[in-house]
Amino acid sequence: MVDSTIDKTSMNEQREPSPQASIDNHSDFVKIGSSETNSCDELETWTSSDIEVISSPATNDDSESNASHRHSPVKYHPDHIPSFLSGLQHGPKDFEDLLKKIVELNSTVKSRESKIIDLSKKNAELAANNSEMKSQLDYLNSSNLNEEYTQRLATMEKKFQQAIREKDQLQKQLDQNKNTAQFKVLIEDKDSLIKELRDEGEKLSKQHLTLNNIIKKLRVAEKESLKTINKYKDQQEKLSQEVERIKKSLAAKEEMERSQIEAIHQLTKSNQNFEKENINLLSQVDNLTSTLISLQKEIQGKETAVLELKKDSNELKLIEKDKQDLEERLLNKNKHCEEMEIVISNLKSNLCKVEENNYKLMNELKQENLSLIRRLEESERRRENSLQETLKATQPLVKELEEKCSLINTLELELEKRELLHLKTTDELQTSLNNAENKIKLIDSKIHENNIFEKKCREQIDSLLQNESDLKIKLESLKEENAELKLNSNNLVKLENELAGSKKLLADATLKINTLENELKFEKDKLNVEIEKRKKLQHNTSHQSSPTTSVGAPSEESSFWPSFADDDRSSVTERACSVYDPMRTSFSNTTTILENLQSQIKLKEGEALQLQWELSRRDHERDQLTTGLAALTAKVEEQSISLAELSDLQKRYDALLQLYGEKLEESEELKLDLQDVKDMYKAQIDELLKKDKTG
Repeated sequence: MVDSTIDKTSMNEQREPSPQASIDNHSDFVKIGSSETNSCDELETWTSSDIEVISSPATNDDSESNASHRHSPVKYHPDHIPSFLSGLQHGPKDFEDLLKKIVELNSTVKSRESKIIDLSKKNAELAANNSEMKSQLDYLNSSNLNEEYTQRLATMEKKFQQAIREKDQLQKQLDQNKNTAQFKVLIEDKDSLIKELRDEGEKLSKQHLTLNNIIKKLRVAEKESLKTINKYKDQQEKLSQEVERIKKSLAAKEEMERSQIEAIHQLTKSNQNFEKENINLLSQVDNLTSTLISLQKEIQGKETAVLELKKDSNELKLIEKDKQDLEERLLNKNKHCEEMEIVISNLKSNLCKVEENNYKLMNELKQENLSLIRRLEESERRRENSLQETLKATQPLVKELEEKCSLINTLELELEKRELLHLKTTDELQTSLNNAENKIKLIDSKIHENNIFEKKCREQIDSLLQNESDLKIKLESLKEENAELKLNSNNLVKLENELAGSKKLLADATLKINTLENELKFEKDKLNVEIEKRKKLQHNTSHQSSPTTSVGAPSEESSFWPSFADDDRSSVTERACSVYDPMRTSFSNTTTILENLQSQIKLKEGEALQLQWELSRRDHERDQLTTGLAALTAKVEEQSISLAELSDLQKRYDALLQLYGEKLEESEELKLDLQDVKDMYKAQIDELLKKDKTG
């Protein structure tokens, strides 16, 4: 093929005169020079659509080109060009695929950013709705509490009015009974004085025995109370030891938390140092060669960062598992708290009932004490009246009494003895009454202490309820943060996949750029060799041919392509033309190849810059995610602290409930003791009244 083209060109040049051939050759040299000078300017305006691929000649012509190479030294390099061009046939297609992939990545990033904006708007709306619903719930709770308190006050007022009415009715009945009893007593006193004085001795002895039995029972009760007090002291000591142990464990936990916080601070400092190093590396990227080297280094650094991100994602998964466990625990604790709230409400109702019963018992005891004091005063008055009446009745019988003075003296002695016994019994009764009053005072003080303790328990219960509400709010915030963490983890996975794709694209681009640079160097070397050979050929032709004077000024064309008048010299020019034709075609092919290569290099540089920009953007996103992770870890630590506080509050709450139950048991025992004492005094008073009636 090459020989046929050389023959055709030689035939065409034989038909034309020699000066025109020299002009054409000169124009070809000028074109080559201008194309070499203007190639840089043209490459800046070229795009991917302007690139043309030069078809390589067939492989079957290699033998012919080698044969021609034996004859002429000019045909040495063109046969290497087809093998070079065959490697570049698939370059623009890969480049277009890369561009399409970059456009697709940009579109996916934009769509994800729009989705993130929509989700953030929805999240803000949901937060506003949550705040409104919380305010409505607080308002409803406050209104329900006010209604409950008003209902309780109304019921208490009704009960108080009923008690006042019952009191008035009882006072009226007492007045009526007093009037009827006075008339009956006046009639019966005269007949029953002597019988009562005889029976009082026996009854007083019986009362003495009963009082001794009561004293023994009270002593046994005191011993039992001392035993219970010792038990409570032992329990208090054990509880104090447990409190000290818990304090020590808390101190150890605080030290562990401090060490963890210091480690987190060190990690944040190291992250900041890494960020500064990355910024310095990005600022140093200026030229193509430096950008490629820095990109390779940054890719290695990014791979380590990706591994760190994978580790962080694994840690996030572990944190999510821990959060799920914590949520399950919190749900269990919420259920337990609801059960405790039900128990507390029952205890509150029981406390209210106990307070009402204590108040009623106190009023009844006071009324009974007043009635007992009145009865004693009435009995003393009756005795004085009976004595006066007996004196009046004995005045007409003075004579009979003088006769029977001995009998009266004996009777007076007996009466004095009986009076002394009666005074002793009254003193004993007064002492027992004083003891009862002291016991009542002690019971009042204990009831007051129980009321104070109940108030403290209620305050602590209210504080526990408030803590529960705060913990519920924290739980909701934790759930929201958990959802955000899941979204961030998904975004991290997507970003990692995109980073891997961009790294692959970068590696392909760097390989292509390196191959193009090597090819450029190879072509430049070829051009230099061809220029040197061309200079040698020009020098040889100048020695063989002699210069001629042409019309006008001498040009470069006349020096390279001289015109001869003889036929022998025309044959020399024909040989020279046939020799330089393949050189012209090779130079035109190399210029187009160089221009195509330069345009491809510039496009690859643009792609590399785009990839650098994407890498910087991904670094920025990674920094934001790391900051978010640090904030979330801090929140997780706060939540663990709050959980520990909740467990401490639960323990305190259980201890308070135990103390409350113990105090209730003590109050019930005191009530039983009061009832026993009341029954004893009622029995004694009834016996005394019976004695007064019989006397």
